[in-house]
Amino acid sequence: MGADGLVVLTAGAGDLAPALVAATQDPDHPPVLVLDPAGGDELLMATRRAVSAGDVRRGDLVLSTSGSTSRPRAVVRTSASWAASVRPFADLLALGRDDVVGTAGPPTSTLTLHAGWHALRVGARTAGAGGRTPPPDSTVLHVVPTVLAAVLERDDHPRVRTAVVGGAGLDPRLRRQALDRGWTVVEYYGAAELSFVGIARHAPGSAPEDGFAAFPGAAVRVRDGLLRVDSPYVARCRLDATGAPAPVAGSRWAGVGDVARALPEGRFVVLGRPGTVLSGGSTVLVAEVEHVLRPYAPAGVEVVVCGTPHERFGEVVTAVVVGAPDVPADLRTAARALPPAARPRRWLAVADVPRTGKGEPDRAAVARLAGQRR
Repeated sequence: MGADGLVVLTAGAGDLAPALVAATQDPDHPPVLVLDPAGGDELLMATRRAVSAGDVRRGDLVLSTSGSTSRPRAVVRTSASWAASVRPFADLLALGRDDVVGTAGPPTSTLTLHAGWHALRVGARTAGAGGRTPPPDSTVLHVVPTVLAAVLERDDHPRVRTAVVGGAGLDPRLRRQALDRGWTVVEYYGAAELSFVGIARHAPGSAPEDGFAAFPGAAVRVRDGLLRVDSPYVARCRLDATGAPAPVAGSRWAGVGDVARALPEGRFVVLGRPGTVLSGGSTVLVAEVEHVLRPYAPAGVEVVVCGTPHERFGEVVTAVVVGAPDVPADLRTAARALPPAARPRRWLAVADVPRTGKGEPDRAAVARLAGQRR
């Protein structure tokens, strides 16, 4: 703890969740910063300035997280905003003291960190933070889709009963593989700033429903194609490099700019961030193109859409197929269902792409890579 009372937790060789649980036992605890190594001194100094200014205070968590361009940023929330979701999330998972919640990936990732913190808060065990895949004795997996795919390929996790998947959209074929093994699949939509927003629980033998329902305690709406939420789980603010706060919600409703589509009975589909490609006078929404193409990609293959420079049109829609030696014919066929301006004019097949700390494609880097491979 520094002279200003700030508790700093940094990634080491293992799980940060036990230290975070210990630091937040008292609701009026000193402010706690979970520092991603990528943020370094910049985020530490920004947080210290915010503490001095009174913008970060007792009971607060400051979580460093990477955005779609891998630039670290800090999100400030109260530990109470996480604690409010402990019971509803545990009920959805039927999580108990005999469970081992297996995670993987960076210990400072909000997905990994919250999974471990939540498990310990309800008396379960947690293991695997910092590794490539969860431990074989896991009973509940809490992972991103790429890690779930790796577990399903290995077939060496005999005790799993539930797979919790967040961080990115889940390929329906991966969901089906998990269900066919008798696992319950719980998908959720959320963000570091919003925590839980939507939930979808699929039991073996049942027909999966489309989209998400609102997470218990959250009110969700789609306005002008963008998703907004009002809930007790929303963070208070973000911090920039100077330590200046920027509110997450300008009013009652908060969002991170994700495009969504409303479904009947209050459910919704999340399409992703509203990146655009300006091609020949037409504005093409990247999320819509990916939404159409994604179901036709082979298992384990990702499709990342971006714009690349073109002398005549300014930009053209480019589909980067990740994890396949060639562009599958089914993808090219599926693209014909898109409006002419939205159909990819360039296709690239690559083994992998640069990724963020959460394992998601780094979209800015992908666009640069695609632009270079003309």
